[in-house]
Amino acid sequence: MKPKVAVLFKMKSKPLEELRRYCEVDTLLYPHKEELIEVIHQYDALIVSPLNRIDAEILEKAEKLKVISCHSAGYDYVDIDMATKKVSMSLK
Repeated sequence: MKPKVAVLFKMKSKPLEELRRYCEVDTLLYPHKEELIEVIHQYDALIVSPLNRIDAEILEKAEKLKVISCHSAGYDYVDIDMATKKVSMSLK
């Protein structure tokens, strides 16, 4: 079974095609926080941009999440402490 990945921004077609070779991919273009909270439980990974704030409330619902990939030089829009806790718990 392929891992399920949510891409939260408009990714270029070539990298998206390559990702789809290995993963089941859903593109959710800049979802509102409430939208993401409703669906995040089904994803193994997120690929996010600086326009996607990933906070503790969102991560609390991320039952299967193992990876958050940031499409930028920084990651200050991701709650790193909570993400680390969630990923550590999911790998046990």
